[in-house]
Amino acid sequence: DCYGNKLTRLDVSNNTDLRFLYCGSNQLTEINLSNNLNLQELVLDYNPIKEFDVSDNKQLRELWCQQTGLISLDVSNNTLLKDLLCGYNEITSLDVSNNTALINLNCEFNPITTLDVSNSPNLYLIRLFGNKLTSLNVSKVKHLRYLGCSGNYLTNLDVSDNPELIDLSVPNNLLTSIDVSQNPQ
Repeated sequence: DCYGNKLTRLDVSNNTDLRFLYCGSNQLTEINLSNNLNLQELVLDYNPIKEFDVSDNKQLRELWCQQTGLISLDVSNNTLLKDLLCGYNEITSLDVSNNTALINLNCEFNPITTLDVSNSPNLYLIRLFGNKLTSLNVSKVKHLRYLGCSGNYLTNLDVSDNPELIDLSVPNNLLTSIDVSQNPQ
């Protein structure tokens, strides 16, 4: 844990048993995690890291990389990922089709235009505020409780297959109606 310092470099390449790395709120511009095969939690928030590679970190369960300036993020090899927080970046597309264990997905304030969450049925929380989504299909996310997608370009949103939904935030879209009759909570 070296969160909240002024680190400009961090070499963890010899820490092959490292499981948890909290290095947010520093001044890191790059990080090499290719030798950290046991890494389960990674917090990189608030660093000016425009890109990093987690493809070798197959044990990763939590990834926090908000407000870093990321332009792309590949989590296709991180099939155990449960929490993905990548908001306030410049990510234009995000593929979570291999992330079937996802519970928490926060990608707010990115210029994402499409997002397919159909292979992530365990999602509990989805935060997509301020993106550029024109459609969102949550019909296969049966246990969804929180859905925030205000400030997009949605013209239609069907939440009829989400009976556990308790919090829905959809202002500032292009919706003309929304049916919540199947959402008793």
